[in-house]
Amino acid sequence: MCRQFSHHTGSSSLEPGTGGEGAESGPIRALPFRSESRQRQTMLKHPEETMKTHILLALVGLVIGFVLPTFAQDTVDPKTAQQIRALTAKFNEAFNKHDPAAVAALYTENAVWQTYHGTYYGRQRIEKVYADWCFKRWNKHNWVTTVSRVIPVRNEVRATGAWRCDLGGGGTDNGLCSWVLVHEGDTWKIRREALTSDHWVN
Repeated sequence: MCRQFSHHTGSSSLEPGTGGEGAESGPIRALPFRSESRQRQTMLKHPEETMKTHILLALVGLVIGFVLPTFAQDTVDPKTAQQIRALTAKFNEAFNKHDPAAVAALYTENAVWQTYHGTYYGRQRIEKVYADWCFKRWNKHNWVTTVSRVIPVRNEVRATGAWRCDLGGGGTDNGLCSWVLVHEGDTWKIRREALTSDHWVN
C-alpha cells in the first residue's frame, strides 16, 4: 500500500494518471514540457525582435528619403549647373523690371512657351504676351524662379523647379516650371518652357 502510494505520488508530479511501472519513464516524458516552455519563450522574443527590425528599417528608409534628393539634384557638370542658375537670375531680374524684350531674349527664336493660360510660339509672340498680359494686365511682380534640378539629355539640358510671384490686384500665384535649354554661342537659351499654376486650371 505504501509503495503503491509512493509510486502514484511520484508519477503524478510527472504525468497525471501514470503509476507503477510507468513511473520510471516519467522524467523522460517531462522533457517535452520543458522544451515547449523554451519554445514559448523564444516565440515571445521573436515578435519583439521583428518589430525592432521593422522600426529600424523604417527609420533607415526615412533617412534615405531625405538624403537622396540632396545628392540627386544635378547630374550635369558644376559649370553647366552654375550657368543655368545664372540664366535663372537674369530671368528673374528682367521679369521684375517688366522688360519684355529682355525676358524674350532669353528664349530661342523658335521657342515654345506652354503656360496655364495658353501656348505661344516664337520669341516675338512670347515677348508680346509678357508685355500685354504678365506686366500690363496682371502686373506680376516679385517674380522668383528657383531651379532645383539640372540634368543633361543628349545635347540639351533640362531644368526643373518652381516659381512664385505677387499679383497687382493683390494675392499671389505660384506653380512648377520646366525648361528645355540649348547652347547658342556661349550662352544657354530656353527652347521650351512648361509652366503650371497651383491657382489656375490649365
